Amino acid sequence: MARLLLAVTMIFGLWLTSSDAFSKVDVICMMQNCPNEALSCANDWDCATAVTCVSSCGAEQKCVVGCLNAYANDVFDNFTKCAVTANTCINLNKPDLPFKCSKPGKMVTELELSQLDGKWYKLGGSNSLYDCYDCQLHHYAASAPGANTTTVQVDYLVKGVQGGLQLKTIHRQVSQPDPANPGILVQDYAFNGLASLAEWRVLYICDTCHIALMYYCGDIDVYGFQGMALFSRQPKISKFERRVLWLWGYDISNFCHARTKHCPY
Repeated sequence: MARLLLAVTMIFGLWLTSSDAFSKVDVICMMQNCPNEALSCANDWDCATAVTCVSSCGAEQKCVVGCLNAYANDVFDNFTKCAVTANTCINLNKPDLPFKCSKPGKMVTELELSQLDGKWYKLGGSNSLYDCYDCQLHHYAASAPGANTTTVQVDYLVKGVQGGLQLKTIHRQVSQPDPANPGILVQDYAFNGLASLAEWRVLYICDTCHIALMYYCGDIDVYGFQGMALFSRQPKISKFERRVLWLWGYDISNFCHARTKHCPY
């Protein structure tokens, strides 16, 4: 059984070396550190298909994210966590052009994490690749007064390859690292097993009208991303709330819009 496990891992690893999506595939590293995860992935249709799909993407982020949304499952997450994140047996190819964020200097000067407690609908944003999944719900855990750490569970729906919608859930650790800039939040999490770290800047938040506008910038392994996202306590935004944002200098007319009706949660 041990020999079979190592043989399958070696074959799986050698197959990955033929792809231009990876800059490094260390088969020996996989055999030593991730044989069970590699075998499980090779024997799981969705995981193997996800790897095949990603292998065809080169360094194209939109293609990779599309593959992960369509096929990735827990087996794939475990494989990438072991082979890519934990042991760097596999390195993804970096995009040709380096990514640089354009962080806004203007943000809120006062923010308690407890203001985020509870559920927020993500209504849309400026980055169509990440901001407009169906039924996006961010649920922040209750925070004690003065706390500088919390967690948020992000639920959203993606279209399955065989039709229908599939629920995706991400658990993020949230910190408020700089007392002098309370509007800056750092979110640390895994996206389908790939390490991700993002800085969020709260540009506007209204406790009475229940809306928030946030800028984000981060990376998923080698892929950089940024955008501006609109959140609300309600599944839609009113004309008055749009007017409020406009008066504060934020035009959301070009944002993509996420579906928030008829959600299963």
